[in-house]
Amino acid sequence: MYLPLTPPPLPFSVPPSLPPPPALFRRPGDLDEVYSDPSKAERELGWKATRNLDDMTRDLWRWQQQNPHGYK
Repeated sequence: MYLPLTPPPLPFSVPPSLPPPPALFRRPGDLDEVYSDPSKAERELGWKATRNLDDMTRDLWRWQQQNPHGYK
């Protein structure tokens, strides 16, 4: 059994057109933090990231709203 933790403040802004994100709770095995540096993909594959964190957050929220039970 685990106790839900109070989610920390979001490190990004939620666009006003989106509802506030639901409370987030950690599960056993969830990562504390996730980092990404696309410079290796650009260097080795010639791929360059074109979206920022707000774009990615908006897209993730849209996907979650359309797929409340995850990918099937």
